[in-house]
Amino acid sequence: MNIQRFITTMEPRQRSILILGALILIVILWGGFSASSRYTAMKRTVSVKKGEFSTFKRLAEGYIEKEARLSALEKRVTSATASQSVVAVIEETAKEIGVKSQLASLLPLKEEIRRGYLERGAEVKIEGIDLNRLINLLYALEHHRSLLLIKEFSLESRFDNRELLDVRLKIIQVSKAPGNRG
Repeated sequence: MNIQRFITTMEPRQRSILILGALILIVILWGGFSASSRYTAMKRTVSVKKGEFSTFKRLAEGYIEKEARLSALEKRVTSATASQSVVAVIEETAKEIGVKSQLASLLPLKEEIRRGYLERGAEVKIEGIDLNRLINLLYALEHHRSLLLIKEFSLESRFDNRELLDVRLKIIQVSKAPGNRG
């Protein structure tokens, strides 16, 4: 009741100033709450966008890494030695490692064209090779100028000497198929 008596005893000019002040206070409070809710929403959006950006950055780095690997493989597929016979490549590599005399058999496999790439292969049997030379041979084949893939691999120790191994491999050479140079 004191507030009602206070308002009724005020002059009209004072009353309008009081009402105007109350309206200004209401507008300021409404604006503050509105700005606060917008600020909170903006903080959430910024947090989400930062997460999306870090995900995008990881994807971009992965893409760049895979693109570099693909480019290196593409160079190996289109290299000058890709036109060389897979049998010749295997013999050359075996000679470099010093196991050419241990090649028991080297049989070419049927050529196949898959998705624009020519796959030429050979089945190789190596008898009496020690583990160190086998690892060197596999490393040399894996890092050859042309793209060589080992499709099958079997390893047996020899009965007469457990230190020596008999190995059977199917090695595939991948190159661009004729007419697919782009």
